Amino acid sequence: MTRGNPFVSWTSAILILGSLAAAQTYNITDLGGLAGSNNSEGQGVSKCGHVVGSGLVYGRHGFFWSEHGGMRDLELLHGGFNSEAMGINASGEVAGYSDMNGGAPIHGVLWIQGKIHDLGALPGGYLSQANGINDSGEIIGFSSSSGNEPHAVFWHKHGRLQDLGVLPGGHYSQALAVNQSNEVVGFSDRGGDDGWRAFLWTASAGMQDLGTLRDGGSAFASSVNNSGQIAGTSNNTAVAWSKGKKIESLGTLTGASWSAASSINDRGEVVGYSGWRAFVWTTANGMQDLNKLIPRNSGWSLQFASGINDHGQIAGYGMIKGQTHAFLLTRTDQPPWACK
Repeated sequence: MTRGNPFVSWTSAILILGSLAAAQTYNITDLGGLAGSNNSEGQGVSKCGHVVGSGLVYGRHGFFWSEHGGMRDLELLHGGFNSEAMGINASGEVAGYSDMNGGAPIHGVLWIQGKIHDLGALPGGYLSQANGINDSGEIIGFSSSSGNEPHAVFWHKHGRLQDLGVLPGGHYSQALAVNQSNEVVGFSDRGGDDGWRAFLWTASAGMQDLGTLRDGGSAFASSVNNSGQIAGTSNNTAVAWSKGKKIESLGTLTGASWSAASSINDRGEVVGYSGWRAFVWTTANGMQDLNKLIPRNSGWSLQFASGINDHGQIAGYGMIKGQTHAFLLTRTDQPPWACK
């Protein structure tokens, strides 16, 4: 019998075991479902590791999840059947929407310690939705008004509701995220067949078109961090805009023909989905399939990554045992985070 070089054999084994160990970057927490339900979708995660989203009960209900309290059903507006929790800040304030009076109208809402507050709509409007909230309690979304299609709006903390307008020639817009400097991003039409265009709104400059990855096509700005970096989608590809509004393609996962970015944190890390697989993108590693970064044989198929906080925790949803469940990913090299 021929013996191989034991040093080479052991070195190879160590390298193989090392690569297997390195493949797991995140631990995964199954957030389960609301009482009586096995369906949930995570939409946002706070600095404290609290997750919000919605679960299917007899309608869709917004939820708030914490490590110690589990998943809690959020209150509906009077007579409502459906709600969705879209964003959460470090204080645990949650923004979203709820229907009322048997299903209509739908209004943007704010939950504070589980108590719901109706944010109302623009004058004459019947529809509004809150999509994001910053740590100062400023809220953005969209609202209809008398005789007009919905416009992006800003609910100021002290009660004033501001119409952010539309891009030149446009009729419809939505605001999707706001940072601590009250910079707002979202999308608007421009009239004609121009498609949707991503925008950045500031109090000093108003609504500005961020452009597209290539000439023509559409773009959506989904998230903005406190440095002014923006993540979104253009021409069916996840993109990021720098503070100077230069657009960069983040690519697609292997075997996928499209991608979309959902959220960017203050470290410039981006999450989203590509070919129905959740991804994380970093400057160092590019776009990585999150399914390859969780424990092997976990049984999960991670489909959507919706939010990422500054600790790198990621919220989203995927399939486990044939059911759609919200999840929270926490890096293996960091302890779980929680606010006191």
